[in-house]
Amino acid sequence: MVDHQHARLRPRWRSCRLPMTSLLLIVALPAAAQALEDADAPAEAASAEEPAPDEEQALQVPVQVEARAIEAQPGVARYGRETIAAAPAANGHLADLLRLNPAADFAREGGLSASSAVLRPGEVSFHGQPFYQNLFLIDGADTVNDLNPGDATDIWSTPSLVAPHGGSSPQGYYVNVDLLDAVEVYDSNVPAEYGGFTGGVVASKLKRHDGEDRLEMRFGLKRDEWESFHVDATEDGEPDIAGADYYSARYIPNYFKPNMRISMRRGVGAVGVTLGISRRRSRFMQEYEKRYHVGRREVRHIRYQDQIDNVVGRIDGSIDGNELGLSFRYAKRRHDGLTATTYDGAFEKEHDGYGATGDWTRQLGAGTLQLQFSFDRLGDSLDSDSDQFTFHEYAEGSAVESQWEGAFGDSVSAQRRFGLKPKWTATIARGGVEHAIAVGGEVRRTRSFYERPTDITFHLYWCIRDNGRNGCRDMDGDGASSAGDEYLSRISHYYAGEVELRYGELTAYVEDRIRLGRWQFNLGLRADRNSFLGNLDVAPRLSVEWDVFGGDESRLVAGANRYYGRSFLRYELNDAIYGWRDSVQYNVDGTVRREFSYDNRTGAADLKTPYSDEWMLGWTQAFEWATARLQFVAREGRDGVSRVLVDCDRNVAHAMRFNCADDMDDGKYFYANDGRSSTRSGTVELASARPLRLAGTETSFRLALGFKSSDGNRQTDDAYDERIDEDLIHYQGELIASTALPAWDFNIPFTTRLLAVTQAPTWNLTWSNFVNLRRGGTIARDTGDDCDDEDIDFCDGEYDVYADFEFDGLWTLDTRLTWRPTFFERFGGHLELQVMNVLDDAVDINHSRHSSRRRLTSGRLFTAEIGARF
Repeated sequence: MVDHQHARLRPRWRSCRLPMTSLLLIVALPAAAQALEDADAPAEAASAEEPAPDEEQALQVPVQVEARAIEAQPGVARYGRETIAAAPAANGHLADLLRLNPAADFAREGGLSASSAVLRPGEVSFHGQPFYQNLFLIDGADTVNDLNPGDATDIWSTPSLVAPHGGSSPQGYYVNVDLLDAVEVYDSNVPAEYGGFTGGVVASKLKRHDGEDRLEMRFGLKRDEWESFHVDATEDGEPDIAGADYYSARYIPNYFKPNMRISMRRGVGAVGVTLGISRRRSRFMQEYEKRYHVGRREVRHIRYQDQIDNVVGRIDGSIDGNELGLSFRYAKRRHDGLTATTYDGAFEKEHDGYGATGDWTRQLGAGTLQLQFSFDRLGDSLDSDSDQFTFHEYAEGSAVESQWEGAFGDSVSAQRRFGLKPKWTATIARGGVEHAIAVGGEVRRTRSFYERPTDITFHLYWCIRDNGRNGCRDMDGDGASSAGDEYLSRISHYYAGEVELRYGELTAYVEDRIRLGRWQFNLGLRADRNSFLGNLDVAPRLSVEWDVFGGDESRLVAGANRYYGRSFLRYELNDAIYGWRDSVQYNVDGTVRREFSYDNRTGAADLKTPYSDEWMLGWTQAFEWATARLQFVAREGRDGVSRVLVDCDRNVAHAMRFNCADDMDDGKYFYANDGRSSTRSGTVELASARPLRLAGTETSFRLALGFKSSDGNRQTDDAYDERIDEDLIHYQGELIASTALPAWDFNIPFTTRLLAVTQAPTWNLTWSNFVNLRRGGTIARDTGDDCDDEDIDFCDGEYDVYADFEFDGLWTLDTRLTWRPTFFERFGGHLELQVMNVLDDAVDINHSRHSSRRRLTSGRLFTAEIGARF
C-alpha cells in the first residue's frame, strides 16, 4: 500500500490531540497479566518478601502485596523477561525496548517510511548527551564499539577515500532482545561502578537456566505488502522515490524480512546451560538514478540483502562455594551497498563481534568477592568490487555508455579489548549505622587499527577537443565520440596504509551506602586513567535519600554526579588518511604537467575527556494500587570533541589560539574540546502495583510523561568531525553564541508513553498495547540571510540569521497479541501478531530549507510469528 499524495499529515502540535476513543480503549483494556514493572522476573511474583540490598535500586513491583513499600528509585529501571516478551518490538533490537523508558530519546531520522527494509538498530540519547556516549554492557562486560561510533549512518553509498568510514553503531553487538533475561537502564545517580559515558548505562543480561529445561523455536515474517508506505508523489502521480532518500540510498517499497530464533535451556547435573540463536534477514530492492550526462538519467533497480546473526549463551555452576559462570556472544551484520549513483560498483559491508566473559563469585566472611575477565573483538570491513574507478568524458551525451565506472576499494577496522574487573562488597552494621560498601576497579588493554589493504587508483580522461554536451570531437576518424578522442588528464593514487593504537585503562572506585535511621547517604568516587589521552579523570557520585514518614512509602532523593565519556580510534586517525595519496596531471601529449602531494593535515591535539555534570531531584511514592515516581535531571555537557580547520588569516581567535606566527598550523585540522550542551529533563511515572481483574483477565499498566529542554552548539550530525561555529549568531532578536541554540536532534520537548498489558490465563492470551505521543520539537535553522536588523546597532550584516523551525507532533499505537497454548504436558505453541502504528499516522520531518520534499515517518506495519516450545 502506497499513500502517494499523503493527505493524512498531522497538523502541528497545538492541534495534535489523542482521539478520545483511543484513550478509552487503552484505559479500559479488560484486564491484566503480570505487573510489567521494571523488575518482572519470575521470582518477583513469588511473594512479598523484602528485596535484597542490591535489588533495591531495581524498579520492582510485586503482584501480591498487602502494604506497599518503595521498591523503585529514580534513575534506574529494570526490564525483565515478562516485559521484554510483551513490549512491542518492530525489529527485536534493544532500541525497541528502550522506547518504554521516558529518559530515552531517539533521532528523528530513525523511523522514515523509506527505511523499512533496513535492519540497523536505532540510536538512543539520555538527557541531551550524544548518542555515541552511552555505555552498553552484556553480562557486565563493556561492549561499546569505539572505532567510529559517531557516524550514525549506514554506508549504502559513497564511502570516503580520505577518512575512515563508520556506520556500525555504538553497540558492538546487535543482540536480539528475546535472548536477554533482563535489561537495567541507569539514566541518573549512576553508581561509581560504571564509567565511560556521559549519557546513560544500558546493562543487559543473557538468559540463564532457571531450573526448568526447555527448547523454543520461532519464525516471524514481515513484507512490504503488509505495510502502508508514505512517500511524496511526482507530477504524474508515481511515488517520488528520490524524495524518499534515506541513509544516502533510495528505496522502493519492495522487501521480504524473515526472522528465526531458537533458544534452549538445560540442566546438566549441577550446571545450567543456555543457548540462543537468531537470524534476521531483509531482502529488498533499491532504486537509483544512473547518471550518464547532464540532462539524462536512467532509473535502475538492484536487489540487496541485509542480515543480522546472533549466537549467545551461558554456562553457570557452583563448586565448593565458588559460583562460576561463562557467557559468550557473537553477532554479525552484513549488507550490500552501492558506491555511488555515478560510480556504481557494488560493495559489501560487514560488522562482526565475538567475545566471552568469565566470572567467579565467592563469599568471604562478611563480604563477597567477584572477579570477571572479558574479551571482545569488534570489526568493520568494506569489500568493494573494484579498487579502480574512472571518468571518461567521451561518453558524455551517450545513450548507452556511462562516464563513470568502478568502486572505491576495501578497508578494514577492528578493536580487541581485554578486561579484568575485581569487586568486593560487604554490609557492615555498627551502632545503628549500616554501611553497604563496594570497592572495585578494572584493568583493560585495547588494540585498535584501521587499514586500507590495497592501493586505489582513479583515472580521469578529458577530451582532446571538447564537443560540449555531446562528448568529444572526432579525432581518430571513426565518426563518433570515442575513447580515441580523449587523453589521460589525471591519475590519482590512494595508497594502502594502516594506523594502529594500543592503549591501557586503569580504573578504581569506592562507594559506601550509609543507612542512618530514615536517611541513606550514597558516597562514591571513581578514578579513570587512560594512556591514550593521558588524562586522570576523577568523578564524584553523591546522592542522599530521605524516608519522609518512616514507613518506607515516601522517599525524597537528591544527587550530584559527574560522568566522564569515552575515547575513540577516531582521535588517533584524525585526518592522517588524508595524506595517503598523491596525484599527477598530464598534458595532451602525455607529458607531466603538474604533480600533487597531500601532507597529513593533522595538527597536534591535547584533548580533555568529555564529561557531563548532573544534578537530580526525585520523589517516589508507594500507594496500595500503584507506585509513582517523579524525577528532575539537569545535565551540563562539557569538553565535547569537535574538529577545527585553522584559518589564521580570517579568524582572529585562531591566530591567538594556534601557532599562526610561523604558519605552522594554518590549514591544518585539529580536534578540540569545543562541544557544549545544557539539558533540563523531567519525568513522571505511574505503575500499577497489582493487576486490574475483570472477567477472568488481568491488566497492568505503566504510564510515563517526559519533559525536556536542551540547548547545544552541535548543529549537524557530523559528531567528532563537526566544525562548530565560533561566531556569534543572530537569533530571536539578539546576538548569541551557538551554545544557546536548541539542540539539533534528540530533543523532543514532551512525550507520553503508556504500556498496558492484558492477560487471559484461561485462554493463554497476552495482549499488550503501547501508546507513544510526542511533541515534534523545535530546531534553529540557518535562514541563509545576514543580519540587517536596524534595531540592533551592532548588527552590521556579518552575522548569520537563525530562525526556529517546528516539527509536527505524532502519536502512535502499537499492539501485540500473543497466544501460547499448551497441547501436552511438555509441548506448546506460539502464535503472535504485531501491528505497529495501528492508526497509520505519519508526519514530515524534513528540515532542509533547500528542499520542499517531505520525509515522512513510517506507516502501519504488520508482523506475524509462529513457534513451538518443548
